[in-house]
Amino acid sequence: MLRVGHAALRPRVLDALGLTPERRDRVDRLLDLLSRHRIVFEPPRTGVDRPSNAPEGPRDPATHPDAPYVVGELRRALLRLTPDVPEFDDAAGALVALERAFSQELDAANVKDTHREALLGLTWSAASLSELADTVRPLLPDADTALPEALGHIDDCLSDLEPLVLRFSLGMVRGLGYYTGITFEVDVPALGPDVCQVAGGGRYDNVVAALGGPSIPAAGFALGLERLLAALHLMQGDALHLQLTPPEPLLLCFSEDPGDREMIATLAHQIKAEGACAAIHPEPVPKDNHAAFLQALEALPGAPYRYVILAEGGALHLASIFEDGAPAPTDLETLLLMFTQREP
Repeated sequence: MLRVGHAALRPRVLDALGLTPERRDRVDRLLDLLSRHRIVFEPPRTGVDRPSNAPEGPRDPATHPDAPYVVGELRRALLRLTPDVPEFDDAAGALVALERAFSQELDAANVKDTHREALLGLTWSAASLSELADTVRPLLPDADTALPEALGHIDDCLSDLEPLVLRFSLGMVRGLGYYTGITFEVDVPALGPDVCQVAGGGRYDNVVAALGGPSIPAAGFALGLERLLAALHLMQGDALHLQLTPPEPLLLCFSEDPGDREMIATLAHQIKAEGACAAIHPEPVPKDNHAAFLQALEALPGAPYRYVILAEGGALHLASIFEDGAPAPTDLETLLLMFTQREP
């Protein structure tokens, strides 16, 4: 399934609301948070599609394995945008707080109810491009050419793709700010809701110039190779389950201290030099969120990691061992010897 959007529309819609630069930025960030987190925790609405990259069927916020970690992430994101964040301890409460913050920003700017409903409609998808265009149209002045230009661009690009299963989400920016035109994501639903996206990308004409190069058009995309291989096996009738298990299931994490990040980078280099393998978590692990972070890791499909090492306070810690029935070292020193002093 191919989902298509156009990144030029959301900024034009926000411009049309006449918000101050500071409020416009907050509304844009809140809208992005809503579009990305509602796909996991909000059930379908009657007569309305799931958000643009949602799996089929509702998810229960109380039992979803990612809930504890996502709740912590949402709390920090909200606190960066507004100091008035109510207490919440589950995904449902987090989404209520997020929608409340979004509504408060629009109330302060005296945005009409019809306009805010249309603005939220940017996060939803439909099989009909004209249906979504009707949702966005009330937000733009009659003389604004952004919508017809975007629709024409999408039509031109998709003229040869009619046999594909298409969905449209005009506000889709994939959580990134550099897209300038068409955006897209490719799903293979048979892989399952958590790993069905196998590709995504779009048009970003300003990136090369922003990095010091010439002002030229640009487009790109990313492929999930493991997911593509799993999809190919499924097409051939093989019952292959997607498990992204590294050769040595070790995950290296670091705190928000730059020194801890450097410590993990050095350790990863030592492990690689010995011919072993370890994954590095891309984001710092907040000091107040260890338990939720580890709980989310343990719930990952296929249990991809067995050991978790955390650099915090200038020292390495064995943060967790996920049991799988096999013998395992119970102390950090022995575990490090396994990965950094391997026998040939």
